[in-house]
Amino acid sequence: MKMSLLFVAAVLCCADQTSAEHISLANRGSFELHTTQAETVIYRGRHALKLTEKPVGSGQLLAILRGHPFRNGTIDVDVAGARAATAAESDRGFIGIAFRMQSDEVHYECIYIRPTNGRAQDQLRRNHSTQYESLPDWPWYRLRKENPRRL
Repeated sequence: MKMSLLFVAAVLCCADQTSAEHISLANRGSFELHTTQAETVIYRGRHALKLTEKPVGSGQLLAILRGHPFRNGTIDVDVAGARAATAAESDRGFIGIAFRMQSDEVHYECIYIRPTNGRAQDQLRRNHSTQYESLPDWPWYRLRKENPRRL
């Protein structure tokens, strides 16, 4: 599904809560881009990093923040997303943050929201509006299979 993402602000806080690091989104050079293009924009009066899918992409827009050691703590980020004009009406969209990503880029955890699910009439679909997975061992479909009413 084609989608645009906006990351408005990002703050990483260490587990001891004594220090926080503000990540500037104006510097696109901090991010390693995969199947996406990035531009700095103003969104609702704030600097934002806008990700859009490359013309030949996988549907997964990925910007990896490198060089910021972070193990446990809080990630505080504002996100916004919109389906592309070419997206089908049934496309639900995903906006997420991956963390604890290993150097192989296969092992990581992520949490994501599905905005259109949050407005669905079907309660089970609304239950799927916020989801978590820990890849590769605990993908969403395994979690859903083992806990069908919760995830």
